[in-house]
Amino acid sequence: MCLARHSDPVFGARCGRAMNHPTHPPAAWIPRVFCLACASLAAVSWIRLEGQRHALELFAPGSMTSLRMQSLAGLLATGAVLVLLQRRRTSLSGPRIMRWVFLSGVGGWILIVFGLEWYERAWVWRCMPALCLLAAILLALEILQQRWSGILLSMLVSLAATAIGLELGLRALAAWRPSALLARQSGSPGVNVERSRPRSGASRYYFPCNSQGHYDDEFRLRTGDERRIAVVGDSFSQGSVPHHLHYTTVAERVLGVPVDNYGVSSIGIPEYEYLLAHEVLPRDPSAVVIGLFTGNDLDLPATELHGPAERSFFDRTQVFIAFLPDRILRLRAERAANHGRTVEPVGEHAGAPSEAREELFPWVENPALEQPTMSEVSYLRVEQDRARFLSRLTSGEIEVIVAELREMQQICAPRKFLVLVIPDEFQVEDLLWKQIQARAGGLELERDRAQALLAAALERAGIEFLDPLPLMRAAEPLADGNKHFYHLQDTHWNARGNELAGRALAERLRSMLPPR
Repeated sequence: MCLARHSDPVFGARCGRAMNHPTHPPAAWIPRVFCLACASLAAVSWIRLEGQRHALELFAPGSMTSLRMQSLAGLLATGAVLVLLQRRRTSLSGPRIMRWVFLSGVGGWILIVFGLEWYERAWVWRCMPALCLLAAILLALEILQQRWSGILLSMLVSLAATAIGLELGLRALAAWRPSALLARQSGSPGVNVERSRPRSGASRYYFPCNSQGHYDDEFRLRTGDERRIAVVGDSFSQGSVPHHLHYTTVAERVLGVPVDNYGVSSIGIPEYEYLLAHEVLPRDPSAVVIGLFTGNDLDLPATELHGPAERSFFDRTQVFIAFLPDRILRLRAERAANHGRTVEPVGEHAGAPSEAREELFPWVENPALEQPTMSEVSYLRVEQDRARFLSRLTSGEIEVIVAELREMQQICAPRKFLVLVIPDEFQVEDLLWKQIQARAGGLELERDRAQALLAAALERAGIEFLDPLPLMRAAEPLADGNKHFYHLQDTHWNARGNELAGRALAERLRSMLPPR
């Protein structure tokens, strides 16, 4: 503290000058240090870009030129701001620093959410050049102190606050009034199952779901030495064909053993574990089958199986302002592509007499008569995305999936445990695979990578599995060159695919179950 009547007048004068004109204002060093940090980050990002350019070209073709330009712009912008700071010798007040930090933080969040694809989660540094550029521009606007820069910054603050407020409001609405439009896959397994489970008695192809909402007869507890199979799966098990043609029913007829179908649409491995613990094992089946669809059951990286809470704010598929506009636009485009016609067999004509069923579903016997479920553009986009995803799977990601299956096998012991590996259509139909390759833009896609990695990992873990892919590929194509195991422009088995899978499953279970 400086006293007015200090015995040393020189010290008192110096102290007074220091108090009136501080040599080092508290915030003066912050912009310069931040600019130097941004320049360093941009330079490091550029180096890492060059070191991993081959991987980036595989997963994000044509992105290298844009990323190099971002890095260069980030370096130049931070250098220009440093020069501006030196010439103007301007310090920033506390409120202005907070506004700048707020905008930079929101901008970084938006860049991560909108700028990164699912395969780039480990490459967050890809956003660094663009974030450095953004921070430098915002800081330059603060330093210039022009009227137009103040207006622009105020607009940006308002937009950033609106984005955050809208996201929080949509999350509150989704929690208060859950709906399919606002559904996210970030809820607990129990919540996800209950959200997608059909109501009791709901009709699917004239067949009512049982009291648990499953597409099968009523389940019951196994008694004595009775043999009873339980199948857990997603939409492949929930059913997209009449019940008597479903693969679990086919297996039941061939085996002469009840096969209970615990299928719920739009679920995955965590939900399979939930169903297993809460519904399947209490009925004590003699064997359990897990239907694992390669198309969407393998897209659970290690960080997402038991993901941290912050994942819901940085994963584009969990952020409402990122996925909701795209979901709405796709729904509108899909309706327009199908001329307003909705393909919805569930519950439709529920009271129709049995003799009219063949007229209502002629595609059961003749796939050439089937109407497409999705538009061709939408379907090819789905299959192309899946092909890219399965082509970049790593053994580490597969090991995480197999570890989850191993846990399920252990809680099922001493019951028999089998994994049914369900292939995607592009892995079966050669003509579709050629279309996907033609649209790949030079990327090298591996058609069987998922099955190869999965088979090796399951064998190491001692888990029995059935892969019907070789049987499907060996089947003779129909007149148009396709094998027609899947619905037209759909991702699910038709009656022909269910028949083959059901018979293969029955034969495998027969070899696993002890003779009576």
